[in-house]
Amino acid sequence: VEGSPGVKVIGEAGQVLTIDATGIVAAGGGRTIALVGLDDVVVVDTPDALLVMSRGRAQDVKSVVEGLKAAGRTDLT
Repeated sequence: VEGSPGVKVIGEAGQVLTIDATGIVAAGGGRTIALVGLDDVVVVDTPDALLVMSRGRAQDVKSVVEGLKAAGRTDLT
């Protein structure tokens, strides 16, 4: 169901389908995103990467960025 009241979509709302889900989706990767049965999730979709996490773990994004830098993936940081 597009535009589910429990999901806030930033970006391409027409590419996000949800069933019994809540959270935030930043859609910008040009692909369809489907959320089914997920609560309090954050999805950030870009052309070169996809990040999926619970909202409560948002502070851990810093660790992901550090890991990418350590792996030499400066194209993603």
